[in-house]
Amino acid sequence: MFDILAIAPLLLLGVLFVAVPKGLPTLQLLMVGGAFLAAGLLVAIRLAWIFKTCSVWLDRSPIWRGASAVIARFLRQTASEIDKLGSKEAYLKVLFLSLLVRLSKYSSLYVLLLALLLPRGYTPASLPAPEIFLVLFSAELAATLPFAGFAAIGAYQGAWIMAFSLLGFPLHLAQVTSLAHHIFTQVYGYTLGLIALLLLSLPAFQPIQTRPAE
Repeated sequence: MFDILAIAPLLLLGVLFVAVPKGLPTLQLLMVGGAFLAAGLLVAIRLAWIFKTCSVWLDRSPIWRGASAVIARFLRQTASEIDKLGSKEAYLKVLFLSLLVRLSKYSSLYVLLLALLLPRGYTPASLPAPEIFLVLFSAELAATLPFAGFAAIGAYQGAWIMAFSLLGFPLHLAQVTSLAHHIFTQVYGYTLGLIALLLLSLPAFQPIQTRPAE
């Protein structure tokens, strides 16, 4: 929720510093940013109510009563915790942390792109960070679509190539980087996840079972 909300100011900065000077479709980008902002604010303000409403609906649902009861109980507990935490200061802290996470993520993706293109003669000056941010954002947005393809391969590349081309970069560069960059990040992410699962399966991470006192 807050992760989505943190995208809005970043996208607005991208529109101001990139889209407007280059004559890109500013209105469409502003509409996307506004949609993220509105959706994030709506969910942030009414999140506890949404969870409570869903829990009531699940309690009344005749389908999968066992699973529905477990999920409903979890939603009620989560809503209760949100009500306890639901101060503006807490929300602002979470939003600030989400913004830092987004900045760190896009910065690391930008550094990876530089590592791929530095041997080809490109420099940070020829790959402005605000422009690359719009490329990364467009590709990630396309990857979230329901028909994005396996591991988001397809929609991600299409959005990447289109954004790169609109910003004036060579087409062959857009095609090569769209695949190399995405495959590297996917393999890296899946590898980290697999390592985490293997570590969690070790005996040291298993819960300690205590015997009841006799």
